[in-house]
This record gives sequence, C-alpha cells and structure tokens, in this order.
Amino acid sequence: MNTLRQIRGRSLCTAALFVLTACGGSPSPETTSAPVTPPDNGPVTPQQQTIHSVASGCYAIQSPRSGKYLRKDADGSYQLSAGNAEQATAFRLRATALGRYLLYDPDTEFLSIRDGVALIGDGSALLVDAAGDLLYGVGDTLGILDMLNPIGDIINDAGSAVSGLGTVLAEFSGPNALVQSMGFAWDNAEWTLEEPTEDVFTLRSTSMDLLLAVEPNSTGLSLAPQYGSGDGYEQFALTETAGCADFPEAGLGANGTPKLLNDDGTVFGYVDSHSHVSAFEFLGGMIESGEPFHRFGVTHALDDCILEHGPLGLTGVVEEALSGKVGHDTRGWPKFPYWPNQQSYAHHQTYYMWIKRAWMGGLRIMVNHLVANELICEIWPIKENDCDEMTNLRLQRQRMYEMQDYIDAQEGGPGKGWFRIVTDPYEARAVIEDGKLAVVLGIEAWKLFGCGLDFNYSRCTTADIDAGIKEFYDLGVRSIFPVVGFNNGFSGAGIYPPSEVFLNVGNLVETGQWLDAMTCPEEGHTANLARIPEVPGDNIVAGAINQVLGYALPIYPEGPHCNPRPLSSLGEYLVSSLMDKGILVETDHLGYTARYQTIEMAEARGMPVISSHSRSGGENTEQQARRIWATGGMVNTLPRDWNVYELIEEMQRQVEFHSDDHYFGLGYGADNNGLALQPAPRPDTAEKPFEYPFTSYDGRVVFDHQVTGERVYDINVDGVAHYGLYPDYFADLRNQEGGEEVMKYFYRSAEAYLRMWQRAYEAGTH
Repeated sequence: MNTLRQIRGRSLCTAALFVLTACGGSPSPETTSAPVTPPDNGPVTPQQQTIHSVASGCYAIQSPRSGKYLRKDADGSYQLSAGNAEQATAFRLRATALGRYLLYDPDTEFLSIRDGVALIGDGSALLVDAAGDLLYGVGDTLGILDMLNPIGDIINDAGSAVSGLGTVLAEFSGPNALVQSMGFAWDNAEWTLEEPTEDVFTLRSTSMDLLLAVEPNSTGLSLAPQYGSGDGYEQFALTETAGCADFPEAGLGANGTPKLLNDDGTVFGYVDSHSHVSAFEFLGGMIESGEPFHRFGVTHALDDCILEHGPLGLTGVVEEALSGKVGHDTRGWPKFPYWPNQQSYAHHQTYYMWIKRAWMGGLRIMVNHLVANELICEIWPIKENDCDEMTNLRLQRQRMYEMQDYIDAQEGGPGKGWFRIVTDPYEARAVIEDGKLAVVLGIEAWKLFGCGLDFNYSRCTTADIDAGIKEFYDLGVRSIFPVVGFNNGFSGAGIYPPSEVFLNVGNLVETGQWLDAMTCPEEGHTANLARIPEVPGDNIVAGAINQVLGYALPIYPEGPHCNPRPLSSLGEYLVSSLMDKGILVETDHLGYTARYQTIEMAEARGMPVISSHSRSGGENTEQQARRIWATGGMVNTLPRDWNVYELIEEMQRQVEFHSDDHYFGLGYGADNNGLALQPAPRPDTAEKPFEYPFTSYDGRVVFDHQVTGERVYDINVDGVAHYGLYPDYFADLRNQEGGEEVMKYFYRSAEAYLRMWQRAYEAGTH
C-alpha cells in the first residue's frame, strides 16, 4: 500500500493549497507561535563544513562564481543581488534527514520549487490515496469472515490500484518549475546537500533530482539537470551569518549536564523496559495520531488529527471506546487543546524532544517494543499499512532506524545523535557512558512469527520459529513476548482487568474458542470473565445442558479467573530457542500456567526473565514476582493512571519481593502509545502543588515547565500528558513519604537491566 503519511508529509496544506490555488489564494506560513531556538552547534568555519555539520546553522548563500549572495525580493523570488552576507537573506538549515535540508528564511518561508502541476498532483494524490486506503481497508475487514474472503480480495485489489494512481499523481511535475519561496514545507522544498569540493556545495532537489543553479549573465535562480551543465553556476558557499528565523520545535524546559555514572563506575539512571515509540505505524497506521518525528518538523509530526480521527474526532473509535468520550478537539500544533493528555489512548506521546527531556531526567535505557495486532487492524477499515503482524513489525523497525538517522541529522551527522539503537549490553553500556540514550528493540505481537491458533491447531512449525528468531535477531530484536492478549500457538494468554470482555470476544473471533479459565489458585489476580453459571446437578440432563451451552457460551467457575492453558510443545520450543539465542523472554501476558512453566525453564537454565510492565491485578502474584527476581530478572511496574502515591506502594512491594542474590534496581514500563493510560496528577495538588522550577535527582539539571507550541504543561494539572513529563512525575514522587527510598533503587535500574541482559546474552549463541 502507498503510505498516506508520506503524502501527508508533502504537507497537509497541499490539499488545502489545491483549493486555494484554484481560488487564487495563497497559503499562510506554518509558524503560528513563538518557536524554540534550535541547539547551538557552535561556530563552523568553511574549512570545517560538511554536508552534516551545517545542520541548524544560520547561513547566507553565495555564488563563488559571481561573489554575490542570495536575497529575497518582494515577489518571493531569490536573486543573487546582495554584495555581502549582512545584506543577504539568512537561511536556517533545518535537517530533514542525513544530508537533506529545508532552507527556512526570516519570513518563515521555504526556498522551494514552485510547480503548479506538482501542487495539483500532490493535492490530488492525497485524496486519491486516502480513497485507495479506505477501499483496501474495507477489503481487509470483509476478509475476517472466510465466506467473504473472495469479495475482500477483489476490494483489496481495487484499493491497491487506486493508491497506485495516487502515487502516479504525486510524481507529476510541470515543465516551467520556478525556484521561489513557499509558505509551507513539502517535497519540493527539500534539498540534498552535496560536496563537489571542500568549500562549496551543490543543492539538489530531492524530489525532482535537479540542481539549484544560476544561469550565466543572470541573477535569478534556475534548475540544472546535472553538475557542470551551467558552467559552474551550480556551486554555492555557505557563510555564517545572523538574523535567521528559529525553526519551530518543542522545548526541553531543561538546562544542565546529566550524570551518567556513579563513583563506582555503575550506570546512574533508570530503564523504561516497555514503550512503543514506533506504534504510530501499528493497527494499520491510522488509529493513533501523531509521530515521534517528521522530516518537516514538529508542525507535521504533531499536527491536527482530523485525518485519523475525523471531524471533531468523531471517528476516533478506539479513543472513544477506551476513554468513554465521544469526539474530541483534533487540533495539534501549536494549541494542543485536547491532546496529548494522560487519558488519551490514540494520540502519540513520545515525540523525540519529549524523549530527550526524559533522558535529561535520568532515562538511560528505553526498550521499544515493536507491536502488532492483526485482528484489530483488520476490523478497522481505515488503514494505510499491511495488517500482517510480521510485515508491520519490519516497518516499525525501519521507522526506528529512520528516527535515529533523523536525530543524527539534527546533531551534526551519522553517530552523533543522542538516540542510539543497541544490540548487546556492552554496546549499550558504551553508548550510555558516551552520554546517549541506549534503545533496545523488542517484540510484543499477538501472533508471533504468524503462529496463531485455529481452535487447537497451531498455524506454525518449528521451522517457522527458527526462521523468525533468526530474521528478527538479525534485525536487532533482543526481547520478545511469546503471547499477547489472545491464545496463540505457543501459549494461553493472561487475563487482566479491565479488558476481560475484549480479550474473551477477541479470542473467540481469532481462535474460534473462548478463553480458558479457572479460579486463580493464588491471590494477586483480579480478572473476572463474564460467565454463565453451570446448571447444577450431576445427572445426565444437567451434564448434557452444560455441554451444549459450553459450545456457544463461556461456562466458567467462580472468579477471579486465570488461564490454565499451558505452553504448547511449540511454546516450549520457542522459549528454549529464545534462551539459546540470548534473547530476553518476557513473562507478561503469559497465562497463569504458562508463566510458571516459563519461570521454571529459566530457573533450570540459570537464565533471567523479565516482567517489563507488570499490571496490578492481571500479572504477577507475589510468588511469581519473587521467582522472577530470583532468576536475576526484573519485575518493572506499569504506572498506568496511578498518581505518585499509588506507584510508591507498588514499588515498595517489589522492593520487598526482590532477591539479594543479584544487583537490584527497580525500573518501570511506561507502555506509552500502547493503548495505555499514563500517570495522573496527585489528588491533593491544590493543597500542596509540585513547584517549578525543580532540580533533577542527580542535582545537575534544572527543569522548568515543558512547552510545546503554545501549550505549557504542568504535572499538577496534566499528569504525564506526554513522555517528557516523566522527570516532573518522578521528582514529585520523590517528595512524598516513601518516595526517596524507592527512588534510590529506581536510579539503579539501568545498571540492573544491563547486568540482567548481560547474563542472558552471555548464555546464548550469536
């Protein structure tokens, strides 16, 4: 399928522009609020300049051949008419990718190729591609029912064909393209910087593959097909200057240099062992709005969610179903009147600058779980991505590396960014010591390696498991859930509140059976499945009635309910194979019996396992938690919508359960973007509010309110509305009774995770 988000990346304004152009109007600039000054990369002399080092810098553009500088005229054109850099137009070079830039002028406009045909093509492509995606999605939805599969396939093909037309339309360009200013970023405003010599560059249009040039005996800009075709007039020098507009960006609200290591050489800081930065692409890519980054910046990454959730948010079905609210204000940058908020399920909360703020507060390791659910994806007809779970995981992995490259581009080149994907504990430790965030890739998929369940028949073999482990290990995945939500070919799934109805109905649709359930043998579980009581009596009539009802309705014993289905033989093979490879096995979402089996396998092999986002009432009993800690593993808490008092209580329990046989640190699993709530404000903030500014736990960073666009976030009011507010939340937690005690373990959790991972890694083969 064509990616609607890519067409949107040409700018949502493009569709509006199509209309405005037809009516004789012109688009207004994107920047409608005071932007945040980009990071200062320091002075750059011409001898030091590379295609990467100029990122975020302020430059005048000179033609060495004539010695003149570019200056913008009143009509929006650019002329080589300035005699020096001070008279020239000052351009902010905003990186869109490694070596690619937007040239942002003081009028908050972009040096672009103005092409009416391409504008119409882009606007048409946006509409056509949306129609194609909808058709494709309807085909997927119909395909859930086997009897409608042929019809679904026909509609799928029609949707693909329509989307293909959108791709063709998007590639149209006219014969009379002009270089001129544009009030918004789109494909034709992106330039690839190239170095033909040490001190001059060429600027190649990324979309049109044409060079920015100046024709001989002319002061105006034009386009050349290749270097040299304009007799050297395709070369430009970049001279540092002042007077640039600040490109819009989310603020950090933090100043200082974070602590990295303790005096004994151990890592200082905490681990988020369960997050979903890449989840903007899951469930078809059109349920969650917002992205962690966008090549055209925050105004695109966090723009209006009307495309995903409809006018007034009325088609945001997942948001409505989980939050109980009908409709919402869709506006994003710069106002953000509704989202992100701590009770929103379907709006992105891990924009990259928010993650950086968390890093400044002590985040040292983030585990990003690539996540997929084929059934939900197929049910919702509006989508742009393939619903096949493994296909979607590959896409999300690709997006994570693109995000790493994007951050590198902002910071001056490959490897220079603060966000580093790591594949072993030694690399992770080195990255942390180098002052960067170590990012680990995991998988949380409902049908891992395609191993679903048809009644009691597994849809995979040991060969599929071997191939899946090899592929995703080679792709960098180091932590895996065997099961999530529904029973699959490996195991019974855990049952947890408040999702019992969804899990049971979903399991019926996906596998053809209701969830298995027994009365939980231990305290600690609170899930209760809706049930039909058995007809009393031990006679043949009662037995027959119960047997007939049991085919159609779930007849369960008294709750609370646990899933007794064990690991299948394939499940045992999977867990053993993951351990053989040194991949961390995640115990969350395993059913009661299967979880104990997995823990016993780990104990027998001397391997750690991890509970990365333990849910109160639905995951570990005390005995299970103690045994996971004893393996050298971790039981990290899912904060959910808890205020700091509730999280302190849960963390104190884990302190009690931990084993003294291993280095102890207590992390958390935020589950951001995983259809999960985030922590709420304290109920008593009116009486004793958390005070800004505040100092980080290490005493080295001063934080003030985080500001994104025109929205000022306050932990007293907003709770953890987005990921960048976790430093505020943990600082507030520390101030409460019992908070200081648990925080000292919290800031040991990154080291604890590294040691756990190292034990698993060293026991495996690579």
